[in-house]
Amino acid sequence: MNCKNCGARVSDNAKVCPNCGAMMDENEGYVLLTDDTAYEDYYPNGRQTRTKKKGAGVRWFLSILLTLAIIGGGAYYYFEYIYEKPVEAPAVTFEGGAGIINGDEKIIYVTIENGSNIEYIHGVTLFNATADNTEKIKVTDQYQYTKSINDSFRAIFFDVDESTMQKANVYTFEIRLSFNGNDEIYTYTPSVSFPGEITEDVSDIIFDHSVEESTTGASAEESTTQAAETTTKAASTGDITFIGETYWFSDPEKDGDKLTIYAYKFNDGGKYTATRYYKDGSKDWEITTKSGTYDLSDYSLTVDGNEYLIDTANKALESDTGKKLTARKYNSVKNVEDFFGI
Repeated sequence: MNCKNCGARVSDNAKVCPNCGAMMDENEGYVLLTDDTAYEDYYPNGRQTRTKKKGAGVRWFLSILLTLAIIGGGAYYYFEYIYEKPVEAPAVTFEGGAGIINGDEKIIYVTIENGSNIEYIHGVTLFNATADNTEKIKVTDQYQYTKSINDSFRAIFFDVDESTMQKANVYTFEIRLSFNGNDEIYTYTPSVSFPGEITEDVSDIIFDHSVEESTTGASAEESTTQAAETTTKAASTGDITFIGETYWFSDPEKDGDKLTIYAYKFNDGGKYTATRYYKDGSKDWEITTKSGTYDLSDYSLTVDGNEYLIDTANKALESDTGKKLTARKYNSVKNVEDFFGI
């Protein structure tokens, strides 16, 4: 027979149309065919199953694979060509403290142990944390630094007014550095504990000693000792051992933007080592060394054609024409820049 609702061909014994769910008896309503248990008892021979179309499962599986492939390809493209991978900052070791350099200049500093690969310092700021460490307060960004002869960085430091520094406080250096062969600029924030009263001489830490070599191959300490012995024997008018105990800087020469100065170290046997610092405008310092001989008498020292009178009372060397050699304990770019006021 035919269903009166939809016209579909239905078994004579069926109680419900398997096509539309209408009851075969008039005015009996409908059965919801999507309900798995609602109409199975209406079939006299048990539940009828609908035949699935062949290939539907395969197409579903392939569509899932295609979707996953598109997602994976998009993710690869994003992370490979769009996403900026975080670059790991080069490892730099900092040590810090506070102390005195050049006799009376008080500083707070950090040294850089493995800084030979550093190309440029982009800025340094000293911060002082509040008592509860919830806020950083800027102290100063007027930093200075020293370099070794091989162009590696040794120390970054700030001149400090001890009265403005808080005792037993922790200070943070915010340092921005770039490295040779690397386009990135990295920020480091080493901390230093400030002890309060500044008394320690840290010149050995801040300044460069790599030029302390004599032409005889003796160590710097041995050369100083030998020079002291030589100068003592050479003079009978006073104690001139101080000549071999320090570096002696010539008067700074300035010709327009060109700057030149020499640092002499007088060693044993009338021999000296001289470091020449030369700078042309904004270019970096050119640092070269040479060796030679000097003459020492009872009252004068002659080097590179210049004669300097020995003032044992003031431990000074000055010529009768006004030229002088100025004593500094350490040989460094920092000292040279001090002479030129830069």
